[in-house]
Amino acid sequence: MPDKTFPSHALDKEALRLRSGMRDSLASAAADNGRSMNAEIVKRLEESFAPRPDTSALLNRLDRLQRDLARTSDSLVKVDPEAAAARAAMEKIADEVYDRQRTEVQPAPSAPLKIKKR
Repeated sequence: MPDKTFPSHALDKEALRLRSGMRDSLASAAADNGRSMNAEIVKRLEESFAPRPDTSALLNRLDRLQRDLARTSDSLVKVDPEAAAARAAMEKIADEVYDRQRTEVQPAPSAPLKIKKR
């Protein structure tokens, strides 16, 4: 019988020790993403090494927009004193969006993986 070789046989192989429950989490994520567990691990590792976008410009823009919104709402309240309630609602929404954006653009800390060479 001829010896079958596959391209994957030429790739580096590593054994991983995973914390309790991590294998199940990886298996679930892989299934959700339509990938094998190996492909899921490789994809996540590749993403962790990808250059991170500079988020400082986005955060500065958010700061400016929040200041502009505050100035606009100040003007509105001067024109229509009953607009104070609308201003409070606007500020609450703006604060929620601002907080959410700040949280989403911060890189999440990644858990260290222990890799053992074969």
